[in-house]
Amino acid sequence: MAVKKYWAAASKWEKYRVLAEDPSFQQYLPETDMLNKTSFNDLLSRHPVVFLKPVIGTGGYGVIKVSRESNHYVVQNGSSQKKIFRNKNKLYQVLLQRLKNKNYIIQQGIDLIHIQNRPVDFRILLLRPKSEWQLMGIMGKWAAPNKIVTNHCRGGKAITVHRAFKREGNFSADEIQDIEQRLETLGMQMAVKLQQRFRYLRELGIDVAIDNDKNIWILEANTRPMFNLFRHHDNKKLFHKIYTYVRHIRKK
Repeated sequence: MAVKKYWAAASKWEKYRVLAEDPSFQQYLPETDMLNKTSFNDLLSRHPVVFLKPVIGTGGYGVIKVSRESNHYVVQNGSSQKKIFRNKNKLYQVLLQRLKNKNYIIQQGIDLIHIQNRPVDFRILLLRPKSEWQLMGIMGKWAAPNKIVTNHCRGGKAITVHRAFKREGNFSADEIQDIEQRLETLGMQMAVKLQQRFRYLRELGIDVAIDNDKNIWILEANTRPMFNLFRHHDNKKLFHKIYTYVRHIRKK
């Protein structure tokens, strides 16, 4: 049986490099590198928070948050439990043991907007049922209490774009509309760019963050995205449309 060719886009690092080589996306990309001792020391010295993510993986599984405090480092994974390290070299050695020789990227942490002290990011969903990309919509992902990831499958709660920004409280109606339009445009531009490199790409779920200065950041692009979030979209017919398109795409 032939391998499904759009799986060639599974690597977070490869997708990041495709976007990073294009000047039009560089302003939206957090600093990212393959994880090794040099990149770990470098990024952690310049950013108060970094995230370690498996190069191949979905659903927020395996993600680790490392925070630099005044005289120690705090490590947190999927649970609410935190571990404190005083020595950065010791911390790195412990992390290597935990990662079990899997390839990871290290990424600058973004100060996401929060609702009730829980981070929120957004999923832009695009599908290509025929030859052209179609924007399905955008939904917010609101992290469960004490979680470092917002993924729906890890307890995150679906929230509409307007409701997320209104509950956050620092965005006017005009700002909400402007950000939503910018996200839609960015999503379509990314789909076109990634398809140039991964020609068989048919599905794209782009995770983006808005920071407290109202800047947009691209966190990652998923090429076989989950879409249960869209059951909670204001358009009650949208989920069925998405489901039909995805079923058609994956049958092929």
